[in-house]
Amino acid sequence: MQGTANDNLHEIKALISLIDEPDHRIYEQISDTIVGMGSGIIPVLQAELDNAFDELMRQRLADLIRTIHFHGSIHELQRWKLSDNKDLVRFLMIIDHFHDFSVDLSAVETMLADIQKDIWIELSQNITSLESIHLVNHVLFKVRALKPFAGETITAEHFLLHSLLHSRVSHPWVLGAFYVGICQRLTLPVYFVDLPDNFLAAYVSDLPEGEKLSEPLFYINPLLDGVAFDHGQIVRYLNEYHIPVQEIYFRPLPNEKAAIRILDEMVLFYNSARQPDRARQAGEMIQIIKG
Repeated sequence: MQGTANDNLHEIKALISLIDEPDHRIYEQISDTIVGMGSGIIPVLQAELDNAFDELMRQRLADLIRTIHFHGSIHELQRWKLSDNKDLVRFLMIIDHFHDFSVDLSAVETMLADIQKDIWIELSQNITSLESIHLVNHVLFKVRALKPFAGETITAEHFLLHSLLHSRVSHPWVLGAFYVGICQRLTLPVYFVDLPDNFLAAYVSDLPEGEKLSEPLFYINPLLDGVAFDHGQIVRYLNEYHIPVQEIYFRPLPNEKAAIRILDEMVLFYNSARQPDRARQAGEMIQIIKG
């Protein structure tokens, strides 16, 4: 019944009128039926919510809308997982919809297209890999003035791409994923590197063949205006913080790892914000990517 809320409207409204059922087992059956109708029923649920005064009715209507939205996000994430390039920018847009399904992703894409165009018109085959990164850095960190959030209180907004594009500030891992995703959209071979308490990127020697990523030419820190550095500086960082040097800290990783890193942070955030349902849902999204 996906997308057909106008069909059998009387029957749908009759079903919705039953969601104040006091027997929880019966309510779960009603809820499952409504959720199974898909996103097309959301306008009807929203209209009922706008006109409802009973607190139980309002709570259950709101819960149903959130559950249907979450199922939509799960479907988007499953499609992302099956895609060839696992576009990190697209992943961040899925997170936007997970947080707020009313976000206008077409407007987000328009803003992204402007950013990509600003970089693309300056790129050419005659510049070096390092010069390409300097150009990306100039547009993102000088022209657009993007930066990681450095305060003490992270909010849900800091995980959202559309918020980053408007406020220019985001959770550090979101900014890092956005940086990697924009580079890849511009066909620059840049990939996530999972350093403890940091989000690095590696510029590899060529685009991957299948699952294999080539060796890094150099590393990039998107959280420090895209500064480039070498293997030795990672070793010094690990030594300074008494972290055992391991090969994993130098290896470029597939985009799924960056996505999981962000979702892990979201689980921590939602638990600290006492939103266990959202933490559980973010955990479900991690399992979909890992599965």
